[in-house]
Amino acid sequence: MQDKHHVPDPSQSMGERKQPISLVAQLLQATITMHHVDEVLLWLSDKIGQYLGIPVVQFWTMQLDRSGELHAEARASASQLPSLPQQATINQYIVSVVDRLLLEQHGIASLPVADVFSPVLASFLTRYGLQYWAGYFLQHEMLLPPARREPEGKQSPTPLTIIVSFFSQAPLSKEQERAIAFILEQALRILINRRFLAAPDALLSPTLDKQSRKFFSGLTLADIVPRRAQDLEAFQADNPFANAAILEDKNARRLYAAIDGRKTMADLMKGLAFGPQEGAEAFRYLLNQQKIQLSTLDEKPLENFSIIDSLF
Repeated sequence: MQDKHHVPDPSQSMGERKQPISLVAQLLQATITMHHVDEVLLWLSDKIGQYLGIPVVQFWTMQLDRSGELHAEARASASQLPSLPQQATINQYIVSVVDRLLLEQHGIASLPVADVFSPVLASFLTRYGLQYWAGYFLQHEMLLPPARREPEGKQSPTPLTIIVSFFSQAPLSKEQERAIAFILEQALRILINRRFLAAPDALLSPTLDKQSRKFFSGLTLADIVPRRAQDLEAFQADNPFANAAILEDKNARRLYAAIDGRKTMADLMKGLAFGPQEGAEAFRYLLNQQKIQLSTLDEKPLENFSIIDSLF
């Protein structure tokens, strides 16, 4: 039986409900009494769902553990459907989809759940009216602290890489997508200004465990292989859930064309006759445009944008 709990009609215009700027203002006030980033993410999950008429909103992050392994982790989840079991939206099938998007570094526009998840899970979700799923990608070089619930030392600060997950009755409208993009961009600024996130140089702090320092230090241009991200041009350019971008920088275009998934950064620099400054700017441009991913020679993903500054 479909859950009868009231969720605001997503077809209503934003003017008929509340403008997203009012939610940002509330967040500014709410963070005064908050002490951990997970409190902010949980607040956002609930309020975005209420404001925009989205039944389930979640924050999934890329997390580095002490062994140096990266994995997807649910940091916050809020449902406007009281009878919906948590395992319906936090399970191994959803983890696998979110983990792939985090590693590929892009979001995805609303799709029928049957096109994303297993038939059994899709059938279960539709029983509660959750017909569609979308993921918004958010990334920044600032570091996300370990989850509040984790014992100290089990996890390490990780460059912020997030998929915000949305389960809905209908595809998210362009108006909803724009509101989500605005709210999340402003929320990120608040997290930085209120110091809920750590600076990238915290990775070099002597208080970090040995494994974390080893993972992010000691790498050279010859140790890192850039790879092209997934082709995002299929998404519409005005869709904030995708990250298609036109490469306006000439050196970045040359570099992107030369990337084949096998050459290291050192190989590419040599082949293109780039100096240190040209190379740094071109790689940073492609990273900021989310057109490439970096990994070690043994294919371990690197999520730390600030590593560019230490290589050149």
